[in-house]
Amino acid sequence: MISKYHLINVFSFLIIAILFLFPTCKVGLGESVDTVPPTVSIAYPPTKSIIRGTFNMTGVATDETKLASVTVTLDGTDYKSRHFGPYEAKVDSEKGTWSLDVNPSIGSNYAIPDGSYNVTVVAEDSA
Repeated sequence: MISKYHLINVFSFLIIAILFLFPTCKVGLGESVDTVPPTVSIAYPPTKSIIRGTFNMTGVATDETKLASVTVTLDGTDYKSRHFGPYEAKVDSEKGTWSLDVNPSIGSNYAIPDGSYNVTVVAEDSA
């Protein structure tokens, strides 16, 4: 008859053998997880530009999967209370570009008053 200690030794040996055969665990989220964030940049207007009226802001946005959106926000540097956006840009995923008409006219005035602004552009992918 096989002793209880003999069965425990055989069982322990089998577990150790299995662990050596499969040293890495591939259980989890797998390769389908998107861990790389999209990249985004502004092509026009250049830094420190002086612009009046309506203009078309453009840029480049890329991702290894698919871009979901690009948003633009303007924050006043001289008046902290001036905050405009976020505005949703038009994205061309095939070309990897985005564009946004900024500061549309409202009658004889413009939506965004003259001043200095910091622009934040955020690209989001489908993940």
